[in-house]
Amino acid sequence: MNKIKIMISLSLMTLTLNANPLNYVKCKVEKDNDRIYCTYHQERVNFQKEVEFNWQNPKGKIERTKSFVIPKRHASVYDYRFYNGRTKGLWSVYVNDGDEEFKTTILID
Repeated sequence: MNKIKIMISLSLMTLTLNANPLNYVKCKVEKDNDRIYCTYHQERVNFQKEVEFNWQNPKGKIERTKSFVIPKRHASVYDYRFYNGRTKGLWSVYVNDGDEEFKTTILID
């Protein structure tokens, strides 16, 4: 039972692939609302920029790629998917911000 709790905890933690602690992606599952929200948080900058979300299913296939423009002096942008109908298993969400990539995982049961 403890192994399952640890696995779930690890799968819900945000993993970043760089050293900037102010930039990260975090997901929230709202089963009652039938939504999975993933938000990319960044250090506020004084210019507009574009980031790309990639949703990877448990089989390793990218199911969705979507680009967003973050207006200058804004700190976040989010994407969402419907919960129902998603393949069960461990999903990965990657956000590409220039030459940096940020990743988190979501367990769909």
